[in-house]
Amino acid sequence: MKRVKVGVIGCGVMGGFHLKQYGNIPEAEIVGVSDIDPSRAPNGVKFFNDYKALLKVAEAVSITTPTSTHYDVGMAVLDAGCHVLIEKPISVTADQGKKLIEKAKEKKLTLAVGHIERFSPVFMALSEQLGRDTPELIDIRRLSPFPARIFDVSVVMDVMIHDIDLARNLAKSEIKDIKATGKKIKTDRLDQANAVLVFKNGVVANIEVNRVHTEKVRRLIASNMKGSYDADLLSKTLKRSADGKVTDINIKSFDQLQCELKDFINAVIKKQKPSVTGEDGLAALEIALKIEEEALRS
Repeated sequence: MKRVKVGVIGCGVMGGFHLKQYGNIPEAEIVGVSDIDPSRAPNGVKFFNDYKALLKVAEAVSITTPTSTHYDVGMAVLDAGCHVLIEKPISVTADQGKKLIEKAKEKKLTLAVGHIERFSPVFMALSEQLGRDTPELIDIRRLSPFPARIFDVSVVMDVMIHDIDLARNLAKSEIKDIKATGKKIKTDRLDQANAVLVFKNGVVANIEVNRVHTEKVRRLIASNMKGSYDADLLSKTLKRSADGKVTDINIKSFDQLQCELKDFINAVIKKQKPSVTGEDGLAALEIALKIEEEALRS
């Protein structure tokens, strides 16, 4: 069995999750982790103060560092000849994202972006149910109480970018028009935002996000002439309504981060595209930036 030598750059909370799940993938061999803070060194795994030293022994890495570092670290990883999965968003600017994609193509390396909701058991079941069909209308709500962690990004870049990626994947089309509003409530960034995305094939997606809400909601409704699907990404349930009947769709249970990392490793081994490509990550970023701009003007 081919095993890929993998490393993790960034030993924060997300880096720890990546490290744990790589340990559950037989095709992945963990060779080390890197962070600027030695106190974050995990037990039982080789620690590198300098991530460039890690790149000398790894074939593929996850970048779980702050978004502001994604471009510089990503370019260094690709220049070293390593495959890479970059946590979302791919970069701070669209130009940086384009350069990362160009570098990966030049080096013939895998570049995946960590849009983990694409690997939700419920979303994958919804995609399977729809098959080649596209919804005519997509409604997504992602609400949560204000968390303790510090925000250096808006709610659009923090969480709405997930739903932008899901809407693009379901619509199977490019964007024609964007309308957005938003508010700063507890931070100096957007804490609440609403966006309407109109796709070139006529699909319309309404997305609402709010990180100062009283409850936690992650719900996606996709409808067309054949019926509608109600996906609850929190309770992991999926219902189909058609012809006056409501049917519960069976959902297989699995860890979605492990599924995402398996997809990345398989792409490296089989030399195929990952499910979420650099181009997917760039498209979601470009739309998110336009939504931010439009919402701030509102």
